[in-house]
Amino acid sequence: MTVSENVYLNGQQEVIGEAGNEIVGKALVQAGVMNQIKSLPKGTETTLMREFDDEGAVLSEGNAQKVIVARAFAKAAPIQVYDEPSSALDPIAEYDLYKSIMQASIGNTTLFVSHRLSSVADADVIFVLEHGSVIEKGNHGELMDLDGEYAKMFSMQARSYLADEGVGSNEKVD
Repeated sequence: MTVSENVYLNGQQEVIGEAGNEIVGKALVQAGVMNQIKSLPKGTETTLMREFDDEGAVLSEGNAQKVIVARAFAKAAPIQVYDEPSSALDPIAEYDLYKSIMQASIGNTTLFVSHRLSSVADADVIFVLEHGSVIEKGNHGELMDLDGEYAKMFSMQARSYLADEGVGSNEKVD
């Protein structure tokens, strides 16, 4: 399939058309991958495999993830689930992608599955799971105040990003 067909995925093998092309273009921009797609030999009409098309493209893992997220943007479904949507992205691209997802999610229900807690800190409700059970629930501030497992994991992850060596191993980062 082409980039457009991958993003639009309307369940039918029909021509996307002008309205579909607009939806695809907007979704690729929201996902932050349009510039990379434009640089491909046939733009959005580039096939995303070389096995079936010698002129096809193989995207980086990060750009492939962004194309997958663009599918969700193109669908505009009232409920969306993202499972580690930024695992192959650098921190800046991850921040931008989550900002776009949060903006597109206004008025809808969005579920993030993530081990990168900075990515979910803006969520309305965070569920912390352990062995298949919810062990903590709340927003970021509430969970940090609870000083439980979420606060421990968030602080450990935050420390790895801090350049200030003055942060001690037992200090909570909020």
